[in-house]
Amino acid sequence: MGYRLPFFTALAIILDMLLGGLVVGLNAGFACPDWPRCNGSLLPPMQGLELLEYCHRFATSLLSVLILVTVFEAWHRRKSAHRWVPFLAGFAVLFLIGQIVLGAVIVKFVLPGWFTTIDVANSMLLLSTYAVWTAVCMPKLETLPQRLGQMLELRKPIWATCGVIFLQVVYGGFFRHSGAGEAYFGQTAYLSSHHETDIPSKFTSTALLQGHILLAVIVTVFVVLLFFMCLRKRILLWPAAILACAVLVQMGLGFASLATALALAVTTAHWLVSTVLLMVSVYMSTRVKLAQSALAQIKSEHLAEQSFPSRLEPSKI
Repeated sequence: MGYRLPFFTALAIILDMLLGGLVVGLNAGFACPDWPRCNGSLLPPMQGLELLEYCHRFATSLLSVLILVTVFEAWHRRKSAHRWVPFLAGFAVLFLIGQIVLGAVIVKFVLPGWFTTIDVANSMLLLSTYAVWTAVCMPKLETLPQRLGQMLELRKPIWATCGVIFLQVVYGGFFRHSGAGEAYFGQTAYLSSHHETDIPSKFTSTALLQGHILLAVIVTVFVVLLFFMCLRKRILLWPAAILACAVLVQMGLGFASLATALALAVTTAHWLVSTVLLMVSVYMSTRVKLAQSALAQIKSEHLAEQSFPSRLEPSKI
């Protein structure tokens, strides 16, 4: 199975998440107060926030079909595919079902804004699944044991970077969906769209913002250090460079979102870059894990070759 189908599926997930970011930014989450219909109709009036929310649902339906296509392709080519692919296909179906159920439950029961953080985490896990899938289906980048060993020296920094990026994305989702981001600027439109009246205090909003900034600094430090490690060893240099550029852009967008009181274009771009950060970091983590498996296989084959003559000795006697 090639890497192109899972890669384009990952891009489709990012586009769907971008559309979801617009829904959140324009407070259109409950423009269609029922599910799966919209205001009692399968084809609502194509105007205003209803149109945006309906387009998001339609895009999610198309994405679901694409995900099922990748799962079918994985099953069809299961004999020649990497051993991880069947498990990845299973995770893809699991997270897809979770995404659909969460979306329906949020609308049906008019759940509070912070609950949608779970939806954010699930969507990031779905994206991560396809980032791993893309990595395992790509051609081998390194085959020399020495290069594989050098790559393994970066496994802890890469995995740690991936971990803090995921934590930052989920934390950022909570900061946004809990209403703390808007409350910091004295705004309540998002929580009002969820029919909430309990607005976070200025103290709570400020504390959550400071935590978000602290995590952003930690992520930036991790990514920059990782880039220089990859540069020194000439390992995974391109994804490390993309990661470094993305985190610098992300920092700039973060400060711009504060300077513009959460302007829609800025916050949407901020959300988009966060998906790129996660996808690239998961890709790098997977390549390191594959290098670890490849090096272990090489060592195992080498030991088998060394022990082969000794197994022949009894037959010579």
